[in-house]
Amino acid sequence: MRGAVWVLVVAWLCACVTPAPATPAPTIDLVLPMAVANGRVEAMFARSYPLGQPVRVTIRLLPTSGTLRGPLAPLIQASGFARTAIVRRLSATPATATAGSSARVDILWDTQDETGTPVVDDDYSLVFEVEDDQGHRTTLGVTIALRGAGR
Repeated sequence: MRGAVWVLVVAWLCACVTPAPATPAPTIDLVLPMAVANGRVEAMFARSYPLGQPVRVTIRLLPTSGTLRGPLAPLIQASGFARTAIVRRLSATPATATAGSSARVDILWDTQDETGTPVVDDDYSLVFEVEDDQGHRTTLGVTIALRGAGR
């Protein structure tokens, strides 16, 4: 008899628990072309990412002459009214592309800051550099939108 009562209590408790709302997946992928001295760099990313989920941005190097190497020194920045702050330094293995070819590198961010604390719902900047065969570096960036449920 007690076993049947426990089964009923557990079934009732399970019926009262509502599942967490699913965060929508990123919708439209964007390609942002950025001109550099010897070609073009494209950043491929989602219009927005669910808060707490990993962010992946693909960088494509497309030199028209010489070589292009990157991404170098990728980092996430937050901008406020008073200043810009580094949220997290990222690691990515740079690739090198030669004229007439391309190279792709994925940059991943776990949406945590330098201390491992999850970041809040906001817009962030992914900033990185590329270097041409003459040693000239160009700083590039894209805006990453992290959105919580209902925003």
